[in-house]
Amino acid sequence: MRISIGQKLTLSFLLVALLVGLLGFVGYANMRETARQVDVIAEETAGLTKLSEMKFHILEGIEEAFAYPLSGDPSEKVEFYEKLEYFDSSAAEFKEISHIGRRGQEEESELFNQILAAKEGLAIAADNMFKSYEKDGTAIFSHGSPFDNAMHVLLPLIDRFLEIEGEEVAEAQEDIAAAIANAERLTIIVISVAVLLAIGLGILTSRSISIPINKLKDVAEELGKGNLGIRADIESRDEIGSLATSFDQMAGVLQQAEEQRRDLIAELEDKNAELERFAYTVSHDLKSPLITIKGFLGALEQDIARGNTERMQSDMARISAGADRMSGLLDELLELSRIGRVVGSPEEVPLGEVAREAVALVAGLAEERKVRVTVSDGLPVVFGDRLRIREVLQNLVENAIKFMGEQPDPIVEIGELQRNGESVCFVRDNGMGIDPRFSQKVFDLFDKLDRNTEGTGIGLALVKRIVEVHRGRVWVESDGLGQGSTFYFTLPSKRGMPHDD
Repeated sequence: MRISIGQKLTLSFLLVALLVGLLGFVGYANMRETARQVDVIAEETAGLTKLSEMKFHILEGIEEAFAYPLSGDPSEKVEFYEKLEYFDSSAAEFKEISHIGRRGQEEESELFNQILAAKEGLAIAADNMFKSYEKDGTAIFSHGSPFDNAMHVLLPLIDRFLEIEGEEVAEAQEDIAAAIANAERLTIIVISVAVLLAIGLGILTSRSISIPINKLKDVAEELGKGNLGIRADIESRDEIGSLATSFDQMAGVLQQAEEQRRDLIAELEDKNAELERFAYTVSHDLKSPLITIKGFLGALEQDIARGNTERMQSDMARISAGADRMSGLLDELLELSRIGRVVGSPEEVPLGEVAREAVALVAGLAEERKVRVTVSDGLPVVFGDRLRIREVLQNLVENAIKFMGEQPDPIVEIGELQRNGESVCFVRDNGMGIDPRFSQKVFDLFDKLDRNTEGTGIGLALVKRIVEVHRGRVWVESDGLGQGSTFYFTLPSKRGMPHDD
């Protein structure tokens, strides 16, 4: 018989609802019983309070009755009768609260009537005492007098009723304690049954749902790691079994797609190599030696006109050196486009020496735009391809010169600093700056922030590629437009390697 996950969950929910309902019923029954016992205690306590008020009013009245013959102040007599009225009011409230006169209250009703009668006797004795005092100035309230006897009848009756009410409050407290104990025992039994049912339900859910789902999760993780040959192989007649079958089919499709992807990657690599050759051919990196040659051709023309033979030889030597550098750069770019990685053998490279070579390659452009380029002392010795590292510095310096803007005192600085124990090289300028939002975008291939500027937009992409091939990092920091830029990069070095002077 096939039982779907929905049916299993429905059964589980019904069991949970049954448990919740049972717990709710037990809680409600306990709450009702506790509330009833609390009401009983509240009634008994209220009656006890009213009895205490009755005794308090009588005691105050007795005090006023004694005070009137002694002081002769008529207000003492008035206050005595007021206390009796307060007593009557409290007695009426007590009768209402304690249900005096109902079946089962015979003893309390008889005692209550005795109290009322004793109170009346006290009032009559007080009247006689007051009349005697007002007639001849004498008042008898000593031991054995009518007033004293009435007082000693009333007060013990009230005390006896207070004792009875106190006993009833104590009995009610014992009843509520017993009810709470019974509720606790019943609650423990119900919770124990609920726990056992929950454990059984958990085991059932684990076997039919959790374990297969965990297996599917493990298979998914293996697929994520690239193990496309793995399969779930879950045999179940519910939705999880159907899901596992679909999952295995999906893994087969992914395996087939991966094989197609590899074929497409191989084809794409061939096309990418062709694109790189084109990109490097039109690279603005070729322009630097040409600008140098052009600059010194102008100087040569001036020297010829002046007949300065010594300068002519120097100009021709510089032009020849620029042409050689351009030829070497073309060869390097062609080689890089073929393999797309470091082409030269790694070696120890004095960065200061290579930096000065890079500055010489852009000397014509720097002189034309009146940009001062400085190389700091103490640059480290790094490990890598000397020609590629020089290209990095050349591109960064040339980029800084081109984007100097209208800076009246343009400066480009090549230097090095320590960050978190790591040697970090930099090329810093005081030019146009970069919006921090584009600090990553500037390294994208052919991605120029300003389409109207010269160049093809691969200079910084080339820098990033060379640095990453050397397993280094490159990034730019700028406070914004008009604040200059600093391009940082790291290159591998050997421990204990000396620094370039």
